Amino acid sequence: MKKTLLSLVCVLCGCLNLFAQATSLTIDCQTPGWLSSIIEYGNQQSVTDLTVTGYLNSTDFEFIGTLMQLHSLKRLNIEQVDVVASNADGQNVLPLNMFNIKGPNRPHLEKVVLPLSVTSILQSPTVEKEGCFSKLLTVDTLVMAGAAMPTIQNSIYGKTSSGGTYFSSRIKYLVIREGVESISDECFRTVSDNPYLQTVVFPSTLKTIGKYAFMGNKSINKLDLPNSLIEIQIDAFKDTSWNPDTLILPSFIKNFYVTAFNSPSNVYFYPSSIQYIDNTRRVYYDNLHEYGNEDLTINKKIEIHIEKIIPPEIKYGTVNTFNQATIYVPKGAVEQYKKTIPWDKATIKEEILVEEVSLEESKILYVGDNTKLQLKILPIEATNQKVNWGSSNANVVEVLDDGTIKAIAYGTADITATTVNGGYKATCSINVFEHTTGIEMIDKISIPIDETYTLNAHTLPLSTSDNLITYKSSNNEIASVDSQGIVTAKKKGDCTITATSVDGGYTAICEVTITQPVVLPQCAKPTIAYNNGKLQFSCDTEDVKYVYAITPKATSGESTSGTINLGTTFTVSVYATREGYSDSDTATAIIDMSTVGDVNGDGLISIADVTALVNLILGRN
Repeated sequence: MKKTLLSLVCVLCGCLNLFAQATSLTIDCQTPGWLSSIIEYGNQQSVTDLTVTGYLNSTDFEFIGTLMQLHSLKRLNIEQVDVVASNADGQNVLPLNMFNIKGPNRPHLEKVVLPLSVTSILQSPTVEKEGCFSKLLTVDTLVMAGAAMPTIQNSIYGKTSSGGTYFSSRIKYLVIREGVESISDECFRTVSDNPYLQTVVFPSTLKTIGKYAFMGNKSINKLDLPNSLIEIQIDAFKDTSWNPDTLILPSFIKNFYVTAFNSPSNVYFYPSSIQYIDNTRRVYYDNLHEYGNEDLTINKKIEIHIEKIIPPEIKYGTVNTFNQATIYVPKGAVEQYKKTIPWDKATIKEEILVEEVSLEESKILYVGDNTKLQLKILPIEATNQKVNWGSSNANVVEVLDDGTIKAIAYGTADITATTVNGGYKATCSINVFEHTTGIEMIDKISIPIDETYTLNAHTLPLSTSDNLITYKSSNNEIASVDSQGIVTAKKKGDCTITATSVDGGYTAICEVTITQPVVLPQCAKPTIAYNNGKLQFSCDTEDVKYVYAITPKATSGESTSGTINLGTTFTVSVYATREGYSDSDTATAIIDMSTVGDVNGDGLISIADVTALVNLILGRN
């Protein structure tokens, strides 16, 4: 029996310990190599979200690798870590296979945030060029580099040989931090048709993307290139799925290679900064030796819009490079292009510039709706009608390249269209609501004639529907209703007011009764008389109360002479009131001191009568 109880206690303690284990931890490691000692064993098994600050070395990284391979770690943030040198790796250098992932388990992490302090990524000097990540490690989102590493020089995963066979990148969403200025040749190149990498977020500081930098990542189907770029080199995005029909190059691009992308586009927009264009593709007779250059635009009906007045250099071009092209050039530049080889073979036209762009100011959508915004560009004959679309909140409203918007969730978002030519902007404010599922309103009211009542109808769901409602009366002669739900009673009778939701057409009905108002008898107007030193009020209506006022009112103050001048006339006003009656009209009388006579009743008209009248006004006996 004792053994059984002891076993139960042990099981209970184990359960309590399990429940106490953390899934999210933030650890400050000030002593490199001691991370495993800081995290309790139970937490090592349970932690899924780990943030580490301080100092880490290769021992710590290998320990983190065990949390990935053998336990539950899914999210790792080591952004505020300094990497301490191990052997000859160097300070703040990411080591080879930094997490020592060797299998057989293939860890899959949701997110990894690498240190801001990292200055470089180590790679093996041998033919088998291993990167800092094992080819067995899959990461959904990777955040890397920054100002400390302005040039990304080496591949995260590495490659198998100098002949160009590459490990398969297993990153889906790549974020490159601000401060990075250059991505070197082959940095994120991978095996052909690699399906993993889908999205790359570039920093606004990026200036150069090197040869073959993202080659082979076939799931990349859209790129937002920063305006800071000045050069995109040969085959930078070859064998991706991004094949834009219209290519709008960054505003500061200087050197551009048509082969940077899979195949030539049909329409190009070159900024005024462009200096050098290479329209050719290298042709090889084997994998290592260059054979020649193939002109990719010859005999192609392409369209080029260029903001540069002086024709840029065309590298390796032939006299027929633009023989089927139409070129739109700035005002005053047509003749110069016509005199410059190979531009002279093209059809050259002067660009009609955009002067204005506009959108409807606001729009209401419901979750799930799709619509295309109506854009107006002036003048209507402007050559370049292209715009870039953007949403201030893509979680609420998404916008496609053609101006089609999709309502995702309740909220608001501004959709902005920016013209490629001139950078003119127009904005439409979008309000997105949940679809109405019903309507609520009071079901019965009673109103006296000539009175009003406001119906506070509302749509459902209360907080996220649009509350757009129309109202209608079944009989406007009895009661009318306006667009705000204000009911006006006109004559005695019954009718109904129907409220209808604009979205969905849901209805609610209020029964309205208009009543004849009760007209109370009015108290008779009282009379005012002065008799024997007293004011006397009287009224033909019995049992009334009198509400009176006498002016001017008595005042208080100070006097050095001892003399106070009183007014010679006083006004008395009074009205009668009684329950069940409306108040009477007000009666008014003026008492003139010069004619009032014997106020105190002593048979004389003297100063004593003035005193008596003042006392009367003040309510004194």
